[in-house]
Parts: sequence; C-alpha cells; structure tokens
Amino acid sequence: MVDENLPFEDREDAAKKLLSHLTEFKGQNPLVLGIPRGAIPMAKIIADGLGGEFDMILVKKIGHPLQPEFAIGSVTEDGEVVLGLGAREHGISEEDVENYAVKQVELLHKQRRQLGKGRLPISPKDRIVIVVDDGIATGATMTAAVQSLRHRGAKRIIVAAPVASPQAVHLLEMEGVEVRTVAVPDPFGAVGYYYRNFSQVSDAEVGALFSLRPAEVDIGPLNLKAIIGLPENPIGLVVFAHGSGSGRLSPRNQFVAESLNRARMATVLADLLTEKESENRANVFDIALLARRLNEISSWALEQPNLVNLKLGYFGASTGAGAALVAAAIDPARVRAVVSRGGRPDLAGEYLARVQAPTLLIVGGNDVPVIDLNRIALDQLRCEKKLEIVPGATHLFEEPGTLERVAELAMNWFKKFFGEAAHLETATPVQ
Repeated sequence: MVDENLPFEDREDAAKKLLSHLTEFKGQNPLVLGIPRGAIPMAKIIADGLGGEFDMILVKKIGHPLQPEFAIGSVTEDGEVVLGLGAREHGISEEDVENYAVKQVELLHKQRRQLGKGRLPISPKDRIVIVVDDGIATGATMTAAVQSLRHRGAKRIIVAAPVASPQAVHLLEMEGVEVRTVAVPDPFGAVGYYYRNFSQVSDAEVGALFSLRPAEVDIGPLNLKAIIGLPENPIGLVVFAHGSGSGRLSPRNQFVAESLNRARMATVLADLLTEKESENRANVFDIALLARRLNEISSWALEQPNLVNLKLGYFGASTGAGAALVAAAIDPARVRAVVSRGGRPDLAGEYLARVQAPTLLIVGGNDVPVIDLNRIALDQLRCEKKLEIVPGATHLFEEPGTLERVAELAMNWFKKFFGEAAHLETATPVQ
C-alpha cells in the first residue's frame, strides 16, 4: 500500500505534517526538543505551532572500540549511557564504555556551546516533553534521550518523528514511551530515502534559531568578565550581584537568569571583582565597593545598543543583596525593582531606609538565622516591600523545586514593576 504522505518534500513539510499528530498538546506549554542537527528546525516549527518552548537534546553514539562506525550504544550530555543489546556479545567492557562516554560527553558540551550560542538547557522537570527527530531507524539514540529525560524529571515524554521503522517504534513502546509518527513503512529504508530534499542543516542555521544568545564580554577599564543574556524585545534589564566570592558562573544565578530571559528580560551576570581583587577575602564583604561596581556595570550595560535605557532591576544573592540595595539607594531614579535570594540585606545598613525601589526578599524556610536578618531589614525598608519564605529550602536552595520557586517569584516581581513599556525613554530597537 502506498503512503500518500511519502516522500516528504523536505524537513519543513515533514514537521508540518507531524504537527497535525500533536495538536492535543497545544496550549499545554510543552517543551519541544530537537535532536541535532536536522531535527532542530523541525522542533522549532512544532514548538511554535503548539505554543511551547523550544530547545535541543544532545545525544552521541558510542562506537565499537575497534570499529567506531559500529554503534554499540549512545550517551547524552548529562552522561546517561544506553547500550545496545549486542554490546556484551561483542566483548565490550564497562570500562571501555565509561572511557569512551566521558570523551563523548565533552564533545556534547562543546556542541551545546556552539549550537546553542551559550544558552543553558531548559529543564524538563515536571514538563510535557516532545522529542523530535527527522527519522528513527533503530531507536537507540532516541532511547538514550528518553532515559535522560526521565532521569531529569520529565512528567510525560512523547517521541515524535515523521517516519520510523516498525522495530524502532516497538523498542520505544517497550520503554513505555508514546510514539507519534506520520508513517511507519515496512520494510524500512534509510531515513533520507523518505525525503525529496534531505540536505544537511548547518551549524549557522541551528544557531540562528535560538533567540536567547548569552555572550561573554569584558566590561569597563577593569575588564570585568560578564555574561549577557539578550532575548528579543526585552521588557527590562536585570543585573546580578553575586555574593560570598561567587561570580558570573554561579549555577544558581545562571538558572534564574535564564528563567528571566525566557520572560523577555535581559540579564547581566558579571564578576564584581577582578581576579586580583578576589584574592583579598576582605573585598568580598566590602559592600561599598560591590555597590559601586554594580552601578558602573549598570551604566555600561544601559549604553549598549540592544540594552540602551531599559528599565533596570537588581538581583542580589547573599552579600550581593546588601550591595544591590546600597546601589539602588544611591541611584533611586534608575532602579525599578530589587530581588534578594538568601540575601544579607542587613549589610546595607543605613541605606535601607533610603531604598525607593520595590524590594522582594526571598529566604529559605530552613535558613532560620537569615530569616531573622531579613525580617530586621524588612522593618527598616521604607519602600514597597515583601518577604517570601520558600518552605523546605536551605540557604542555597538546593532542594528540588526550591530554586524554580525563586525564579518564579523573581520573574513576577520584575514583571510587575517593569510593566509593558520597556524603556524609560525612546531607545534603539533590538537588532
């Protein structure tokens, strides 16, 4: 029997036909992940059609040590390894697999940086996740992707491909996975056989699909290292003030920054101290110095073409919260909102009473000493203010779901005080 859907004209045609098999997820904000490189443009089409979020999931095959072309399994960027049924039959030891997998994970991390333009992966935790490939022949790569997503807490996983072999569909269904396809030809040929145009997708094409492009920059005469997160048409700018010797690479602040980027807020994660200054531990607690650097970084950022004169907010953590509040008090006309995470707002001292920017203090429910310090600071603030205690969280918000709650609270606070008008004055449009 001839399938009238085959062959597909190209990946765009295939994605649109596949989208019609996924309409039940429209309005549920699914996370749609493409397997590089060919499936990434398809995932973007499907994500847009369903009103979901778009990202990629990286998987590499593990080749036989003596015959690299022969795949014995696969590995994902978080180190999840899936071996094929024949791996042991070919005398592959666990040590061989582990050594090879480590190298492949390094390559996947490099690929993430190159293709995603530095963008951090979107967490699949508690999400409906749709994994898209342009075709599934054996199912080994997709199985590794699925197991990785389960390990990372995905609520529901759907595998979607325009064409798949009966064997691959059976393998995935045995894994308990929902599979959506346009066609399942039997016998199954090479994936490219089912496309009239199956040309390669370039790295440049993939990079252009990602709207969030964090970039590493040097700021000012001191060349302070920073990461700029720039969404399309940002509604405001949030500059981060790290604490206790942390810097732009803080994983917790990077997590919050990416959440703000998705909510159309630009972010700057900058080291407030040079490497030499960081060697002097006393500088970490020099609130006046940190506040001054924060103001300098903000002035630099608001002069950049794509950030010029955006509404400004500060996000401070630990001692950085004290610096953020001092900086906000010094520059009341420019700072629209402040958020503190597990912060030491008390370190702002007499500046607390001068802060005009609406301030949100977020503290972990199990961080009792810091709760007390935040309550004292709250009493001294004369601006619009609020204290949010996250149940079950300790100082670093390492407990499941607690950092996500911080990001949600911060996003809502900044949204409230940034409003719809992005700029204080007419500014250069985002390029």
